[in-house]
Parts: sequence; structure tokens; C-alpha cells
Amino acid sequence: MMAQQGTPPEQPAPGRGQGRYRWIWWAFALALVAGIWYSMTDQDGTRSEAASPTPTPTRAPVVRAPTPTPRPQTVTVRYYVEPHRSPGVPGQPAASITYTNAQGGIEQIAHYPGPWDLVFEARPGTIVSVSAQNRLDHGKIICRIYLNGQLWKESESVGGYTIATCSGVVGFD
Repeated sequence: MMAQQGTPPEQPAPGRGQGRYRWIWWAFALALVAGIWYSMTDQDGTRSEAASPTPTPTRAPVVRAPTPTPRPQTVTVRYYVEPHRSPGVPGQPAASITYTNAQGGIEQIAHYPGPWDLVFEARPGTIVSVSAQNRLDHGKIICRIYLNGQLWKESESVGGYTIATCSGVVGFD
């Protein structure tokens, strides 16, 4: 189609045609190819292992985990409380004792002379606790918890009317 007189001839849109900015696209493509090539070679110019074709996967041998040793169903718990008087000071050692029983309840003994202990069976996960207060204005008080005959928790307080507490979760401490 011919241009009418008085109107300018049709011009291509800016940036298009006649290859004006085409060199930018070629430079970008060349940089992309160079980057890919560089990533496939090591610093000495040889091809890296990552650039080689992916090997055919092989099946790994099946490794079976050993069967875990079962946990014991119950544990023998022993609470032990021992009040002491100070040497040379008169008075019968005694303790007030608060403890968690085999059913999970709290029990208390208001005044117990001399050593005290309690043995019961508990399952792993059971909360066990014993607390003892010295009933004298001097001396010391000791509490212990044994699991299956082995000392597990121990506490000692020295002085008049002091408190010693032992507690934990069977199988987790």
C-alpha cells in the first residue's frame, strides 16, 4: 500500500525491526550458554562428575533394625526416710512423711520415729515422690528412692524442721 501524500511513511515501532536491539538478546543467550558450560566443568577445565549422565539406580540392601529389648512391665520402688538427731543432743529422731502411693494418691504420716520405708510395684511412666520433714529443732533428714534395688534419687537437709524431697518419673529420669 502506498502512503498518501502529506502523511509520513509507516515506521517500525521503536526497538523493533532493523536489528537495532537484537544484539542484546544474542549477548544474553551467549552468557547463558557460557554459564551452563562453566557450571559443568571443574576449575581445571575438565567435565565434572555432576555433568555426566545419571547412573542407573541400584537397589540398596535392606537392613533390618534389631528388635528392641522390651521394657520391664513393672519396677520395684522403695521409699526410704531416715531422720537423725544432732550428736549429744537429747530427743528421739522423727519425721513427718508425705508420699505418692502405688495408685498415684498422696498419703501422709504425721509423726514417725526412726527410719521408715515403703516398697511397691510401679509401671514405667509412674510419678513417684517422697518428702520428709525433720520433727526436731536440730539434726538432719534424708530421703531416698530406689528402683529395683538401685539408688535412684536422694536428698538430705540439715537443721531443725527442714524438708528433704525426692521425686521423678519411673523409666524417664
